[in-house]
Amino acid sequence: MESAPKYQLIYQHYVKKIESGELKDGERLPTEEELCLLFDASRTTVRNALKELAYRGYIVKKHSKGSFVRSGEASMSLDSLQGFTDEMTRRGLKTSSKLLRADMESADPLVSAKLNIAELSKVFVVQRLRMVEEKPMAIETVHLPFFRCPDLLDHDLTGSLYSILEKEYGLRTQQAKQALEASLAVHGEAELLGIEPGAPVLRIDRTTYFADASPMEYCNSVYRGDKYKFYVTLNNLNK
Repeated sequence: MESAPKYQLIYQHYVKKIESGELKDGERLPTEEELCLLFDASRTTVRNALKELAYRGYIVKKHSKGSFVRSGEASMSLDSLQGFTDEMTRRGLKTSSKLLRADMESADPLVSAKLNIAELSKVFVVQRLRMVEEKPMAIETVHLPFFRCPDLLDHDLTGSLYSILEKEYGLRTQQAKQALEASLAVHGEAELLGIEPGAPVLRIDRTTYFADASPMEYCNSVYRGDKYKFYVTLNNLNK
């Protein structure tokens, strides 16, 4: 069995330290020279490891100062199906949510098509301001069919919605389809996110499905473009 490239070993070493909490937010990593000596590695190998850590959102590189753990930015993988709370918690970041809206309404043509239900069917609409380390990061609006979770509004909706759906209703998603679009913040969004109107944002349109391919939820979100990073792992299919 081939051993992993040395830059991956360095990368994995610091991922474990960061995710375990041994290295805290804002802590400085050793210099490139120190890392070369610690791991008996070339400068190129060390730089590749640091580049991967930065790309994955574990560190931030500051010019002439070095590499530091996180920096208050948030990141999320696009190649795994996890909720916002679970993903941020896994990265050691404190999350919170402000409930902006939670009520029931009749599904319009778009929502009914996304959820594969009849128009005017009853759906829950849950809109939340998602925050990381007490900083606003995203506005998330979720649509859920009423018949799947009829007493949803009786629960605390400021935490993990996926956790409520799984524990209280036995609802567990299998896959999701989502589309990303670069955009600009309109006035109301900008005010909630703490940015200027016209600032860059990422809009995400996502539908999650059960194992039988029936839809569970339809969600549209607006993420700050200056504080949020998404990443995806691509595999070579032409082997």
